[in-house]
Amino acid sequence: MRSLLMKMLMVAVLVAPLGLAACKNGGGSGGGSGLAQPVPIVESVTGTSGILDQPGAMLFTSQKDLDAMGASSIFPGEIDFKKYDMVVMAAGEVPTGGYWVRIKSISQVGDDLYVAGVANKPGPDDEVTQMMEFPYQAVLVEKTGAKLAIADVTSVTGQSPDLD
Repeated sequence: MRSLLMKMLMVAVLVAPLGLAACKNGGGSGGGSGLAQPVPIVESVTGTSGILDQPGAMLFTSQKDLDAMGASSIFPGEIDFKKYDMVVMAAGEVPTGGYWVRIKSISQVGDDLYVAGVANKPGPDDEVTQMMEFPYQAVLVEKTGAKLAIADVTSVTGQSPDLD
């Protein structure tokens, strides 16, 4: 539990300076204008899947990529990868219920998507299921041409997943 939050916090701490450097240096790995462009979320699902056992953000740009990871079941129905990319934020393995992740926004700088999110751990008085889970949120965005998703995660405790 603490390990999960530490990993996600380390990603956030390591990514924040990179995001600033990307803006300052004229873009992410793909160059471009260097200005962050908001990426609208078209559709969203949440769930739990043992396939997503590591915390972080992932970008899927084709059905082949999704199948290679064995993650076809994380988004219901068919995805038209000619029109959409799928971005996933996962909490990784957690010891009980009450953990969740939410994508708050996505911005593109060059070839990189910066995925701002929130990760919750249950509060000390929260009643939770006593089973291991693998919470995630998957969203569809219009094709971006991006090659990498980078997580920027804020950790909270005992919050509702509907927080805004």
